[in-house]
Parts: sequence; C-alpha cells; structure tokens
Amino acid sequence: MIGARVGFFSPQGFDPKSISNLSVWFDASDASTITLNGSAVSQWNDKSGNGLHASQSTANNQPAYVTNDRNGLATVSFDGTNDSLVTSSFANGWTTFTSFVVMRILGNANIGLQIVWTRSTDRQRAIVADTSNTAALPAYTMRGHLNSPAVNDFLCTNAYSTANWKYITNRYDGTTSSRSAAFTGRLNGAAVTNTATGAITTSSVANTVFRIGNRSDGTRGMNAKVGEMLVYAASLSSADVSSVESYLAKKWGF
Repeated sequence: MIGARVGFFSPQGFDPKSISNLSVWFDASDASTITLNGSAVSQWNDKSGNGLHASQSTANNQPAYVTNDRNGLATVSFDGTNDSLVTSSFANGWTTFTSFVVMRILGNANIGLQIVWTRSTDRQRAIVADTSNTAALPAYTMRGHLNSPAVNDFLCTNAYSTANWKYITNRYDGTTSSRSAAFTGRLNGAAVTNTATGAITTSSVANTVFRIGNRSDGTRGMNAKVGEMLVYAASLSSADVSSVESYLAKKWGF
C-alpha cells in the first residue's frame, strides 16, 4: 500500500502522517499514486495508509493530469462540469476535522457552487468554492457545510483571486454553540473571518464516501486544479496546523 510505506520523508523534512488521525491524503506530485487513462486520472491513491483510493471508471468524468505545473509539480485538473473522484465508504464520521487543500480555481463552473470535497451525496461535511456571483469573477469565496447544504457553517467574505494558487485550511472543533467559533478558516497561513452566525446542527456522515470535485448528481463540478489534499479526523492544534501549512507552503512554492 503506497500510503503505508516506511520511512517517508518529504523534501520539506515533514511527514503528514506524523500527526495522528490523518484520514485521507492525496498528493498529485507523487506520480506513483496516479493511475492514468491516457492523460486523464482514473485513480488517485490515498497516501494516509487507510487505503481510501479515489477513482472514476467513466472516462468522460476523469480529471486531467497536468505535469510540471505549480512550482514544477504535477496537479490534477477538474473541468467544472462532470469530473470527480470517489473513494469507497468508510466508518469515521468526522465529528471533528481539519482540512488542507492546495488549489487554484480557474473560473466559473456549471452552477457556481463548486464542490472541493464532500462526504455526502450533496454537501454534508463539505468544503465548497463559491463562484456563483459571476459579477465578482475572477474571484471566489469559500463555504463550509456540516448539515443542510442551505446552511453555511463557514462563510468568508474574502475574495480569493482565480489568478493565483492558494492553500486553504478549514477546521471544525466539534462544538455546536457558535458557527463563528467552531468552524474556522485560514488562507495561505493567515486566519480569515467566519461570518456565519448561529448554532451548528451536524448531520451523520458515517459509512459514506469521500468525493473530490463534484457531488453525486454531477451538478456541482469544481473548475479547478488541485495539488494536494489532506483531511484529519480531528481538530488539530494550532501547532499541528502550522506544521502542515509550512510543509505545503514550502513544497508548493508559496
């Protein structure tokens, strides 16, 4: 199993598996984790050691593999229409989590609310890029959902430029009293304000898949490139968040 190899050592001197509770880890720069169908990705192997490899059997829905891209490293590019990669189901319900994504939104997609990742058929336990306000392009904002897709548990007002790569961090601490306190976000290592208010009601996502780039009906496609994606089934400490962010920043040239 690729994710279980012994002695992994990154050029940055940090192993993401040294922090407990790593659930999924997708790294486009590691060619050994990519299975190609021509120039498209039919499977992206999980490096966490949990064997949650993400695949797509329909050729037309397979994202593209882009070599020598961000900082000279390879990335995976989703077309904003029907591309997605999906794991098998797994039991951990992520009652807390910390998500890291290195990505660049390329523009609008087929509906504007673009699934970066989700644990459900729709947007329960999901990180979403919002390009629905076409007047604001080339910019987008980020959302996070824990239950009903109509409810923003994380919502920022920062306009992220589509011209640039970002590394985006989201953390949910498991509490329900205050969205603004419980669900936090960071952009390129700096905190952004969660403008969502009110209490949180979470849904159960145990024994569901992890889906990258779209929801199950294919109508929330992500028009973006992804370099790396890690999700921990824990609300990581500030020190651990800083360690992962530093690793990503150095590796991807921020």
